[in-house]
Amino acid sequence: MLAGEALETPRHAWKELKPMEKVVLFKLMEPKPAMRFYDTLPSDEKYFLFTAFDPGSIAPITEDLSPRLRSLFHRLTEECYEHMLRGLA
Repeated sequence: MLAGEALETPRHAWKELKPMEKVVLFKLMEPKPAMRFYDTLPSDEKYFLFTAFDPGSIAPITEDLSPRLRSLFHRLTEECYEHMLRGLA
């Protein structure tokens, strides 16, 4: 789901998630679907995710995970950063 085209499920559940849950869900998505999902969000949610761009933003969640589980999180690229920044303008 997080790697493919089916973004309707996270979009539907998004409003019910706590802030850290939103960041975790977003960082579990592969970069291309994450950017498509980001583009569908209202500006306040875009800004929230942009402020959580740094990989350390989920450190409280990942610090006790095994390396295998930590590897499930995707590091967004510089291109993603630029895309997100443009989305705020």
